[in-house]
Amino acid sequence: MICSSTYGTGEVPDNGKPFHEFLTKERPNLSHVRYGVIALGSQDYPQTFCGGGKAFDATFADLGAKRLVDRMEHDAKSGVYPEEAALEWLDGWATALSAELA
Repeated sequence: MICSSTYGTGEVPDNGKPFHEFLTKERPNLSHVRYGVIALGSQDYPQTFCGGGKAFDATFADLGAKRLVDRMEHDAKSGVYPEEAALEWLDGWATALSAELA
């Protein structure tokens, strides 16, 4: 599972850059990986909204990984804490993962 905020003009934040750069440069085969993405951003910046999470999602898919549920996109302006918004999404992701592993 990846949870990523968005930095600058839609980039992966500094703490996620080494991992993202490894994936894009080394291009490991991730066909055995099942994943989910929680993307954090602000609709104040519609052009780059949730760009960090979207970048991870695209990279994982490009490397053959299978996303189990739709990407969760959280707007910082929503008035809802991202932890609260993620609870329902996590239930769905855990259910999908359990079904995948059964």
